[in-house]
Amino acid sequence: MNEPISFAGNGFPHTVSSPETAATMEAAMRRWFPHVVGWYVSQTDVPAIVSLPAGMNSGDLLSLAQRERVTFSAPTNGRNVVELYFDHLDPGEAEEGIARLGRAMVSYIDTCDKALGSAPLLFVGP
Repeated sequence: MNEPISFAGNGFPHTVSSPETAATMEAAMRRWFPHVVGWYVSQTDVPAIVSLPAGMNSGDLLSLAQRERVTFSAPTNGRNVVELYFDHLDPGEAEEGIARLGRAMVSYIDTCDKALGSAPLLFVGP
């Protein structure tokens, strides 16, 4: 699958996500997101909320994510918060999108670590 995957809200009405897709999102985040990233996945019509480490900017992450062919909503009121709307995705698209976003996160965190002159200490996976 090489199609772009969008977790962006795009202003369309949101429905309750399927329990299967919500479970896939949770499992994929555990598998692909670095341990320094927090998240909450609901089975309602609200997006999954992802918290980046302090000092990181969701707008900067979005630029890297777009290179991985994945997009998301970066709210203006939270610079280190990402919103992932997934009610329109099937479980396979959700898994692939989270994997791509996880790769972008690792790249972004690695870039930040190098800029600060520190050694990267990332752990990805369960």
